[in-house]
Amino acid sequence: MKLKELLNEIRVFNDPNGYTEGELQLAKMGLDYKKLKDGTYEVWGDYYFFYITKFYKKTFPVKAKILHGNYFCGKSHLFKLKNSPEIIEGSFVCSENYLKSLKGSPKKVTEDFECNDNKLETLEGSPKEVGGEFNCINNKLISLKGSPVKIGGSFFCYNNPNLTSLQGGPKIVGGSFNCSLDNLKSLKGCPKIVKGDFAYTGNNKKITKEYVKSMCNVGGKIILRY
Repeated sequence: MKLKELLNEIRVFNDPNGYTEGELQLAKMGLDYKKLKDGTYEVWGDYYFFYITKFYKKTFPVKAKILHGNYFCGKSHLFKLKNSPEIIEGSFVCSENYLKSLKGSPKKVTEDFECNDNKLETLEGSPKEVGGEFNCINNKLISLKGSPVKIGGSFFCYNNPNLTSLQGGPKIVGGSFNCSLDNLKSLKGCPKIVKGDFAYTGNNKKITKEYVKSMCNVGGKIILRY
């Protein structure tokens, strides 16, 4: 249902009982939607969470199965993720909040998943599928446990000084892999396949390109600096 259709129906304002509060919020944001048989919604359009936090509750207005668009909830002073759509056909950005857990994330994101600059210690609760980039830099990670097994794009986990192991991380990375500026003791648990570059800089443990090649099939450059 389009916004202009709602605006043309006076009863939306005079008799809001014809629509749920969530449906009205979607319409006011210019998002099209369809209610499914199971009571969930399919929604079209980009959702800018940080823009509407002054006016609405800090959660998606309805229980959505699919959002055909991008979901932006970065810089929104969030401590938890609530009521995220199950599937995002676009990117999901929850960076620069106060998240300690990714519980409540979508199950599938077809493009990028950005959870950088939070307070995460693990990646538990992450989507099972990410078609684009996975960015978890600048957190407090002590483990990559919970990461998707396969990432369609690049995987960035650098600048997590408490991260000593790559165990639990992705096994196949379709782009580049960057684990620089961590505190890694070895590459045990690193991806089996990285189709782009493999960057390992600023870690205390010195390694060689031969060691990287023995642990991972790298399609691009191996970048080592100390």
